[in-house]
Amino acid sequence: ERILQLIDSAESGKGLSSVPAEIGVVYDRLEAAIPDDPHIQRVLRRERRMAEMLTQRGFIKSDVMQKLSMDTRTMDECADFLVRFVAIRDVPAPELEASIQAFVDEVLTWCKAHGDLMSLYLSVVPGWATPAVRSVVMRMVMLEYRDPHQRDVIKRLLEGLNDLVDEGHFAVPPHIDSPLPVTEIGPVEPGSLSNQQAGALK
Repeated sequence: ERILQLIDSAESGKGLSSVPAEIGVVYDRLEAAIPDDPHIQRVLRRERRMAEMLTQRGFIKSDVMQKLSMDTRTMDECADFLVRFVAIRDVPAPELEASIQAFVDEVLTWCKAHGDLMSLYLSVVPGWATPAVRSVVMRMVMLEYRDPHQRDVIKRLLEGLNDLVDEGHFAVPPHIDSPLPVTEIGPVEPGSLSNQQAGALK
């Protein structure tokens, strides 16, 4: 099914990408909102690659993505979060801890205020209620980021999001078996992946 979608996409002139069109629109709008910052553009390219990787491996459900849309205000808020996420790399050490925690708290508060959108977003990843699936997604995300401050932000955000899920703030699909052999994916520190594992993730 995914191969046929790729063929249809290529034949229609949209390019050879497994990322659902709805995700592509979101990234296009974010790139257009912040066109002149090379650091942010790199982050967006990383996110596109991550979405493609997750889609290829069956983590992203294309039929759910067709329902995903954000109005201009919500998109602007996401763009602002993106700018601040990139800037966290350059926060002075004395202010770093407070800045990271304040940013994480604000994003998680935003998530709670957009419960319907978050429920839809989480339902895109089958089995988010399954700890093994969460672990795989976190490790995949960490592969795309090397800055320790940004890694710290991502780790805290995902852990906070998981806590909100466990507390019942969002409706997510029930526990399922992971679509990936999670035991084959080890830590993601540089050099920790075997050649076979790294090739599979690429």
